[in-house]
Amino acid sequence: MVKDSKSDAFSEEKTQKSENKTKRAAQSKASKAGLLFPVPKINKRLQQSKWTDRIGGTASVCVAAICEYIAREIVEASGKTCADGGKHKRMTPRDVILAIRNDPDLNRVFAGHKVLTGDKLRNISEEITLDADKRYKNITSTKRLGGKD
Repeated sequence: MVKDSKSDAFSEEKTQKSENKTKRAAQSKASKAGLLFPVPKINKRLQQSKWTDRIGGTASVCVAAICEYIAREIVEASGKTCADGGKHKRMTPRDVILAIRNDPDLNRVFAGHKVLTGDKLRNISEEITLDADKRYKNITSTKRLGGKD
């Protein structure tokens, strides 16, 4: 049987390629994109949200990247706020709120949001407060006055 020189060269090249290939460890989408936020959890939440029937493969990666960027900006700004105060080394919710309110871009993003642990809300009308708060106020005021328990 006569061997063709082209087929021999092709088979040798094929064996060299297979020897050079090594199995790579599986990488997650987050590690491929260089993110710390969990891409599969965000993908699951997007699918459960029922905003749309179909979600692209990179949509969850994009949302995770945006969330991570905003979180980094908030932590960086609140760290600067905490360091400027100089009184304490630990970030508090108040430092986070001050950082958001002092940064124009973050303030625009979080304009309609209230953080109850760090925001000091003033001049709140009674119509806005929760029913549970009203009941709590009634209970505490009757106990102080010596009313029924």
